[in-house]
Amino acid sequence: MPKLLHLVISFPLLIATLLFSPAYAAEKAGVTLPDNRSFAGSELVLNGIGVREYGLLKWDGYVAGLYLPERQNNADIILTMDKPAVLQMRYVRGGGDAADAREVWQGFLRKNCEALACEWPKAAVEQFLAVVPAAVKGNSETYAFYNGSVLFSLNGAL
Repeated sequence: MPKLLHLVISFPLLIATLLFSPAYAAEKAGVTLPDNRSFAGSELVLNGIGVREYGLLKWDGYVAGLYLPERQNNADIILTMDKPAVLQMRYVRGGGDAADAREVWQGFLRKNCEALACEWPKAAVEQFLAVVPAAVKGNSETYAFYNGSVLFSLNGAL
């Protein structure tokens, strides 16, 4: 899981917000996330919640919450833990079609690998990008990490 977890939660600004924003505030930008959720036989707790802002006017793009087996504020521990984790994202604003979203993800992947001196397996990246949808207001994306894999769901559909 460690390399796969880097894929999603090491976005600039989002990681800091999710790590250091207390989970007791489970509502941001009109989105409420539950304090707990189950995944892979584990009960996970909301570790933090944050809003990704875009543009000069700081428009809210999406709200994201990170669920872990126990609360943690050390990024190194989170990125290397071998336990289930879930990142829940809900779009509060639309923003382009699927091709635009894929281009943004490619940029995230490239920047993360430059920072981490890594290479993403080309076939895995292509498989992931093939399912990246358009950023549509109200859509909910879930990234569940476990046993070296990422399970992606859109509005509850795997």
